Amino acid sequence: ASEAAEVAGWHASSPRKSGELTRDLALMCCLCLQHLAEDVAPVLTHGLDFLSEHKEVVLAALSRDNLNLQRLVRSNELLRQAIARSWRAWQREEIGPPPGDAGSDRDGSPARSREREFSKVASMRELTGPLLRDPVSDLRPL
Repeated sequence: ASEAAEVAGWHASSPRKSGELTRDLALMCCLCLQHLAEDVAPVLTHGLDFLSEHKEVVLAALSRDNLNLQRLVRSNELLRQAIARSWRAWQREEIGPPPGDAGSDRDGSPARSREREFSKVASMRELTGPLLRDPVSDLRPL
């Protein structure tokens, strides 16, 4: 988890030109970090230890003090929601999905054509759709 934050260029230092953080990369990293806290850690034998071990680095990466991430948030509600959800998932004391979580994000739509299934836009839309359907408040400290 901490490696994912550093790879994404979220460390305190400035982003490297060759590996500059993009909105798409930041969005995918936030979704992965949320998934780690809510879905992966609960099935690990030492899930709470896993979260505790990486919590400080992940929360620093998601904080408003991270200017590399904050410059991407302007006019991007999807990224703002992904950051808020990921931050909430890592703030929680217990592991697992939040109470009252709707569960699956799939809409149950019929199978799509193979081309559409693998298109970048369709994949991004499917992964990020729940962020706007069920928004959360951004409770990160200012």
